[in-house]
Amino acid sequence: MVPLLISPDDLRPAVARLRELAEERAVPAPSVTVGAHLIVGDDESARAVRDSFVRDLIRTHKMPPETAAKVPMVASSPAELAEIFAAYEAAGADRIVTGPDNGDYRSGLEMIMEARSLLG
Repeated sequence: MVPLLISPDDLRPAVARLRELAEERAVPAPSVTVGAHLIVGDDESARAVRDSFVRDLIRTHKMPPETAAKVPMVASSPAELAEIFAAYEAAGADRIVTGPDNGDYRSGLEMIMEARSLLG
């Protein structure tokens, strides 16, 4: 299963239901890979990227604003990003596929690698 555009809070019940259905059918539960958008930083530019992305989710995907606001991963440090990764893991994600939507791509990837290392 590869859910996209979903927050950890919304992922949790979906994964629970998926695992319940697998158990009812006596089949292995599929792994869960989350596709996520990462916005790095908390400066004005990062906030503008986040706001634009959320507006697009509302307009294009017809998401309620409160749901859309929880979708992008927003982190200013590897520690903050590690907390987000941990929340997805606690919600049932086996892996996360992401990349920075803003800023210097190389710096964003370094942040992802450092956040991952903080999780052990």
